[in-house]
Amino acid sequence: MKKRIIIALLSIACALSLLGVVFVQTEPIDNPIAGVVSLDGPSKKIKRGKTFTAQVRVDLTGVKAPGSSQLATLGSYVIPIAFDRAALEFVSAGGGDSLEFASAPQGVTSAQTANTNGVVTLVGAQTGFDGVKGTVGVASVSFRVIATNKGRTTIEFNPELAAPGLSLASTARSTTTSEPYRIAASGKPASFKIK
Repeated sequence: MKKRIIIALLSIACALSLLGVVFVQTEPIDNPIAGVVSLDGPSKKIKRGKTFTAQVRVDLTGVKAPGSSQLATLGSYVIPIAFDRAALEFVSAGGGDSLEFASAPQGVTSAQTANTNGVVTLVGAQTGFDGVKGTVGVASVSFRVIATNKGRTTIEFNPELAAPGLSLASTARSTTTSEPYRIAASGKPASFKIK
């Protein structure tokens, strides 16, 4: 029964976040280490006219749950990914390479909207594992290289890019609100050379 409640809360939290409702941290974060979201691409070189797929990773190494000495566990995510629409075209998103997030994200910006705005937002949750720690492959994203010239392009994860912004939530619940804890997060950009 507890697991069903947690799953329902995570699903509601992700849905509210996708609709632009902001998570409020109700307990102070006493741990300065944040989860890091990054892109694990096929290489640092991409070819014009080709499609490449990369893994979206969340690294929670050393991140503790707020107000505790316990390591944070990943339950859900909202990840906006910004890209240069003159160089890349979003094609699709799929499941991650970690068992806990092997299913495709529950919410993904449509390709048309993503390519118009240069931002694709992924929303996902895992429901069967309580101890998702360390580095986790949460989703895969595919982009087509549409640049007409050689050069460089960067893909970024930035909480300021779009509502609802970058957000990670744990499987643990707050003792004061019974909602999942928000995990502090930052994004690490990925830079690619276009051949």
